[in-house]
Amino acid sequence: MRAFVRARQLTREELVTLQKMSQRRTLAAGKVKRAKIILMSNQGYAH
Repeated sequence: MRAFVRARQLTREELVTLQKMSQRRTLAAGKVKRAKIILMSNQGYAH
């Protein structure tokens, strides 16, 4: 199993922005996916 390393804690503003981005339907699919990945890694998911 891979070790989990968090680069840094997200600020409240970053967290809110990423949450909004991950729910948007008009944003490019790649950006939505990236936002979801960052949110999941912030919650402790490794993959």
